[in-house]
Amino acid sequence: MNRRLLGALTAAVLSTLALVPSARAAATVHRFNLEIGAGATQISAGNFNRELDFFNRAFLEPNGLEGFDHITYSFLFDVGARYFLRPNIALRAGVGQLRNQTKREYLPAIGEDVQLRFEILSLPVNVGADYYFTPYNQGDFQARAFVGGGLLHTVENRVLFQQTSRLVDPVASAAGTRLISWQRDSPGWYGEFGVHMFFALRYSVVLNAYYRSAKAENLVYTKTTSGAVDLADGKPYELDLSGLGARGALLIGF
Repeated sequence: MNRRLLGALTAAVLSTLALVPSARAAATVHRFNLEIGAGATQISAGNFNRELDFFNRAFLEPNGLEGFDHITYSFLFDVGARYFLRPNIALRAGVGQLRNQTKREYLPAIGEDVQLRFEILSLPVNVGADYYFTPYNQGDFQARAFVGGGLLHTVENRVLFQQTSRLVDPVASAAGTRLISWQRDSPGWYGEFGVHMFFALRYSVVLNAYYRSAKAENLVYTKTTSGAVDLADGKPYELDLSGLGARGALLIGF
């Protein structure tokens, strides 16, 4: 009888221990998530780069100076929220920053220094939704592919030119710092696809790729608000921030 009881107790303990991993082996999906992301994105910047070429040909190359490189990409950092309205529908909202620059330094004479810099800056604000497909489960891990898209509003779109000169002649007109900037907000849209990975934790991870369409037209000078003109063709200045991008994000569930 004691052997039978001991065997029954042993079987019960083993069964309980077998159930413990199963109880823990469930990925946690939180309804509300704080999302912190980073990645890289293309920037079309057609007018911007054509004007750089014009600046190189008109002012730098004739004097034997190295010209500016094109800006074709930027790192993009963003923060936002992801809310699961339903198990397969998530709403998204966030704001990010993309910024890149191209610059050159020239030494015209002993003790003299001239630095030139062009910069692109933008703060994309997005609101959209993602549709989640059937999950893949493996132990305490769950992965779900998704597709989605939404609206963009890029604010603080700015093109900046800065010249900083240190010359031997202190009264030279080119000495000191000169700063010119053009700006204009613009609407746009984006589409994306990716995978959302859940664990038995409050943290999850998103990897996604996207296409962004955003073009700011008729930029104005920041100080005077008068229309800026593209020196390359004489037309109103525009800044095309469209492009493909990829990012990763850490989500903290609440």
